Amino acid sequence: ETITMKSKLIALVMAFLLVVGCQYDKQKLYVYTWADYIDPELIAKFEDENNCKVIIDTVDSNENMFAKLMAGAKGYDVIMPTEYVMPLLTNANLIEELDISKLPNAVKSFDHKFDSEWSLKWDVPYAFSCIGIIWRKDKCPSELAFQDWNDLFDSRLHGRVCMMDDIREVLGLSLIVNGFSANSTNEEEFKKAVITARNWKRRCVKMDNEAYRTGIPSEAFYAAMSYNSDAIQLLADNSDNIGYIVPTNGTVSSVDVFCIIKSSENKELAYKFIDMFYILD
Repeated sequence: ETITMKSKLIALVMAFLLVVGCQYDKQKLYVYTWADYIDPELIAKFEDENNCKVIIDTVDSNENMFAKLMAGAKGYDVIMPTEYVMPLLTNANLIEELDISKLPNAVKSFDHKFDSEWSLKWDVPYAFSCIGIIWRKDKCPSELAFQDWNDLFDSRLHGRVCMMDDIREVLGLSLIVNGFSANSTNEEEFKKAVITARNWKRRCVKMDNEAYRTGIPSEAFYAAMSYNSDAIQLLADNSDNIGYIVPTNGTVSSVDVFCIIKSSENKELAYKFIDMFYILD
């Protein structure tokens, strides 16, 4: 009986070591992206099909992503920046020029209205986004329709508004509200936009790119600047109490993209991962 017990124990230890060994043998793909941006079920499916482990690291701004990479952060395979930072990434030689023969699904399903000088050469477009206003219907005055960006900073919402901590989004919207192009390089126009942005800041309680995702449901904020993708998720869970709108006086839009880091040690797996998102049903 003692020998049988020993045999069982040895078998269990061997099985455990085999499982652990298999885990260590798996390739690891490191993805640097935004929080809650990729469906976990899709990642699990990719892991099963490719006998690998996908490790997600999250970022809260493009500026922080670029700074981290420039500071020498190693180990990433795939990153998902917003396309406006592509000149910085390419000039710094941080990303791989793509071999589109390894991205057949992405090429087949590419929507040319998102075409740019970088698309399908240095990046693959993933998601279009724009900035709007998300608010609690049960906390904001009913006459506030949020058709205008200035409605977000109505005096009745003082201390309950969250605005983004993003120079591109905030100054871009300030330029639009003042009747200028969000892409203006005119110094006088910028001065007016800065005054507007400072006035907005005085009326908000927090500047953060993600805090509204929990702050709106918890009622910490009554209204906030919000990406449309975040708004979709919040509306799905709280549609009765939450509203979302893109004001009629304009918005700032952008496209988030996939890129492969030049120093990636798993480029073939990185190509497979990116191309998975463009499989047509």
